[in-house]
Amino acid sequence: MTQADSTAVPELVTSLDRRWLLKIGLMTAFLAGFSLWGLFDATVAYPARGVKVAETDLRESIRTASDEGRADQVSVSDPVAELRRLNDKQRESANLKPSEQAKQRWLESLDRVGRLTPTYTVIPNVLERKAELEAAAAADNNSKEPSRLSAWDIPAQWGITAVCGLGAVWMLALMLLVASKKYRWDPEGKRLTLPDGNSLVPTDIAEFDKRKWHKFLIDLGIKPEHPTLGGKVVKLDLYRYAGLEEWVLEMEHIVHPEASGQTADAVPLPPPHA
Repeated sequence: MTQADSTAVPELVTSLDRRWLLKIGLMTAFLAGFSLWGLFDATVAYPARGVKVAETDLRESIRTASDEGRADQVSVSDPVAELRRLNDKQRESANLKPSEQAKQRWLESLDRVGRLTPTYTVIPNVLERKAELEAAAAADNNSKEPSRLSAWDIPAQWGITAVCGLGAVWMLALMLLVASKKYRWDPEGKRLTLPDGNSLVPTDIAEFDKRKWHKFLIDLGIKPEHPTLGGKVVKLDLYRYAGLEEWVLEMEHIVHPEASGQTADAVPLPPPHA
């Protein structure tokens, strides 16, 4: 091994910038958290609240039906058809009996938690069921009465789950994509190798366009003589990759030493890309 080989400066490789990684990581965690929150509300919290409202409505339905001597009509074998009938009657005459209004509210409550089926509306013994509901209400008399669900409460939570979940997946995919791209820098040859395998030396660059520098972006205008990138513009995101900004500035200082206060012969110009 020669002395030159033993003192050769190793090639440098970019890594994800900590500032960008922290920002994207926090956004990913925020979106994932909201997605899980929406999922919990859609599958646990809101359905549980809706079931309590439905039980309160059933208790009221049994009470009003009993007052009208119609307790035997509380049980419903076809709840979908019965709710449609009550809604149609309300639209046509707007004149529902108290027992019908109570039954309508009960069926609507069941519908909003996906329980508008005979499993939950057929009641073999209405008086026994009433006693059960009253006992449960008495045991839970210190709790606040739950608010009624709107038709959009649970669907909205599913929407939040989907949108935020997709956002979190997209952010995670972006992090993996950015991490898979590497820029390499040869400190001795002043050569920047791009993720696609093309490389640049300072004399290959005709222009350092810093109009978007405040956004950590720079456009490198490549000279026509470059064998693969001639006449093209290479866009670099300096915010995502640690080290890349320093290397680009070093290349600019070689081409335009006056930008850094250097003299023209302070840094030797490497030969243009062959």
